[in-house]
Amino acid sequence: MKLRMRSVVSGAAVLALAGGMLAAGGGSAFAAAPPYEPDPTSIGSLTFFDASGAVITGGNINDAPFATYVQASANGRVLDTKATLFGYLPKNGVAIGAWSGEQLSTSSSYGPVAGAPVSVSATKPVVKLTSGDLTIATLAGDFPNTASDAYQGLYQLRLKTSGTGSPAGASYDSADILITGSTWSVVYSQAPPATPTTVSVAAAPASPQVQGTSVALTATVGPAAAAAAGGTVQFKSGASALGAPVTVSGTTAVLNTTALPVGTDSVTAVFTPTDTTTWAPSTSTAISYVITGAPAQATTTALSVNVGLNAGFSPVVLTATVTPATSGTPTGTVTFTDGATVIGTTASGSSPFTLTTSLLAPGAHTITATFNPSNNYLTSTVTGTPFTLGPAVGATPDVQTITATVAAGTLVISTPYTAASPLDLGTLALNGTATLYTATAPFTNISVTDTRAGNLPWTVQAQASALNSGANSINGQNVGLTSLVAVPIAGNALPGAPGNITTTDNNAANGVAPADPGTLGLGNAAHTVLHATNGAGSISYNGTLTINAPTSTLPGTYTGTITFTIS
Repeated sequence: MKLRMRSVVSGAAVLALAGGMLAAGGGSAFAAAPPYEPDPTSIGSLTFFDASGAVITGGNINDAPFATYVQASANGRVLDTKATLFGYLPKNGVAIGAWSGEQLSTSSSYGPVAGAPVSVSATKPVVKLTSGDLTIATLAGDFPNTASDAYQGLYQLRLKTSGTGSPAGASYDSADILITGSTWSVVYSQAPPATPTTVSVAAAPASPQVQGTSVALTATVGPAAAAAAGGTVQFKSGASALGAPVTVSGTTAVLNTTALPVGTDSVTAVFTPTDTTTWAPSTSTAISYVITGAPAQATTTALSVNVGLNAGFSPVVLTATVTPATSGTPTGTVTFTDGATVIGTTASGSSPFTLTTSLLAPGAHTITATFNPSNNYLTSTVTGTPFTLGPAVGATPDVQTITATVAAGTLVISTPYTAASPLDLGTLALNGTATLYTATAPFTNISVTDTRAGNLPWTVQAQASALNSGANSINGQNVGLTSLVAVPIAGNALPGAPGNITTTDNNAANGVAPADPGTLGLGNAAHTVLHATNGAGSISYNGTLTINAPTSTLPGTYTGTITFTIS
């Protein structure tokens, strides 16, 4: 697989896939499950045992029997008491239920099987094979596998159960075997599906409630056996988690929270079982819960004026004390005016607010203090008692007026990759566990230049599109950008960089399907990669770009984009 990528402050990517199954002897070695798996009709897997009860995964095709016991992982139906083994020839283009095959064994009574070793289940369906049953060689001779495609050498073994009044079209447990020369081996055995669970959520007290009210969220998990097996519930408001997961006790999990935000919240509960092989996770139907904002509290502002020398242009200390109507700490600023003229505004904080000024000329003055809240309090204003300042001490200041303009400036992001000069990741390789085609390459020179006034913050986000080759595609979630390292620009670096800049890794997903709607990696949403708290100037970052393509990806050249935005 080969990947070439260009950025965009909109960017693009190209991917070429070569490969599939690798030849090995007279058959094929599989990097993943056979192409027809998972079989939607199969309800479980098969385990093969020898006469001593040891698990076997292959043998000689002429062995009679080729295994002594074959056990299903899924229970038979309530009235079923017998199990029979069948063999089928998989065929590309033919529905699984229409494959040709034959019965390999006589029907065995089970539950338990008389004389079976203790390692063979006493409750699961089991076939006991004898030397009179068909061999794997007989199955291959009766139904030769002449395929030249991905089905070459494969056969599917199915264990079916039966009993009094058994309905037609019964399901089965299955395993796939691969014949290579004179040997057979198990290459795939489908695990039984986890049993579905349910979870519901309720809230008390009833909606609506004022912000800050403690709300009890209760999740009820079913069936009771799933709850008893253990697990946790994550409560959510929309996509945001409400606290940490809560352990299920009995059949319920309870969270008392004051964290519901103001507005109409969509509250859900997500149950995650401890045993995910036996029990499937579940998500509740959402309930609506309305949180109203607490009413703003009134304040009272008092003003104190210390005229000091009582002379024009001498220091005058203005102090405003802000008191809430009931409780709490109002925060914000206070603006002082002399009639219609603004003297100044204090720094943001809490009471008392103090401002010292030497701008008051000789003569009469009336000071007004106005509280400007920054939290859930109301503004308040007080006008002080008029006072008069005497003549200035010493020479009268000569007041001059000056002006200056600060340009708004710009905020720009750039990358070096274009359609004519894309990033090339070379040929993707199969990873060590044969589950992904993957490659990485340096992604360099993500450059930001900020000439804006105001020492403002900025955030860089990136989003990868799907990579397409004709009608085939690779999900953009499989693209990741990690390990970003600052490369300061000499003479023009952001102040404090990279200390005031945060980098965020977005790891590529592990080969999610093309239609998956999630937001892993850089896919399906704008993902933050850089954030600066403040500072004008320039800086550049280098990182590592990763692609993880699923092994089901068809050969071809794939093209997509990565779009960088800054705000």
